[in-house]
Parts: sequence; C-alpha cells; structure tokens
Amino acid sequence: MLSPVYSTMRIVTLPVVDDDAINYLAKAAESFLWTHESVQAQFSGQLINRRKRYSVDLGRALIENRALRERADYQPVAVSRIQASRALGRAGTFVKAVEQGTEQYR
Repeated sequence: MLSPVYSTMRIVTLPVVDDDAINYLAKAAESFLWTHESVQAQFSGQLINRRKRYSVDLGRALIENRALRERADYQPVAVSRIQASRALGRAGTFVKAVEQGTEQYR
C-alpha cells in the first residue's frame, strides 16, 4: 500500500465577494494541509456539485489525470504518448475554465 502524498498549497487572498464556496475554500486554506485528494474533493464538492460553477467534465478530468499520474509514478506500466497527450489536453481545458471562472473576481 502506498502512503498518501501530501503537498501544501498556498491560496492567494481573494477580494471580498459574497460567495460562500470561495470564502469557505479561502478560509480552509489558511489552516488545512491539502492533499491532492482533498483538493479534488473540495473542487468537485463545492464548485461543481454545490455551486454549479464548473462542468462535471472538469471533475472527471481531475480524476482521470490524477489516476494517470499515479499510474505513471507508482506502477511499472508505461503511459503511452496518446494517454499523455489526452491528459495534457484535459489539463489545458481545466486551467482555461478555472481562469475564465476567476476573471470575474479580479
């Protein structure tokens, strides 16, 4: 069994907005050690399911890319060029959607 991978994430201060999900995530970031799994769960739970800010497809992209990364890092099975290319496309789509979604708060 593999031990979980922990990483810390620093969230920049957001302008004050009347948005429960963003305020929740910003406050939680101040005192919480974020794992890859918890970031994915919070994004899906708060911003996809609860607030309907982003498409369910973005949540799937997170799941698929994380699974592919874990496979590449921890299993003796190679990731094909096609799989890597598709993951890169999903990541680009995800980043673009989040950038567009946060533009209204800049």
